[in-house]
Amino acid sequence: MPRQQPLKTEPLSEEDTARIATRFRRATYQLVQVVPHRVAMYPTEELRRLLALRDERPAPSEELSYLRRYALTIVALLDLMGDDK
Repeated sequence: MPRQQPLKTEPLSEEDTARIATRFRRATYQLVQVVPHRVAMYPTEELRRLLALRDERPAPSEELSYLRRYALTIVALLDLMGDDK
């Protein structure tokens, strides 16, 4: 199968970046409330990282990497929580 060219994407606008960061901060509040009740061992390091990212205000040149780190931290906590099965 031939290798596909990467999709061309537009950079995030300031409004998009702010909107995504706001959603992540809202999700942080909910995760801090729920995660301790859904895991066997309290995820100290993951929650510390999540709270640090919530309080961080990156420079405009670092916003995309900040959002990526924030998203990966949220995913790591969701993975620790597991499925509802």
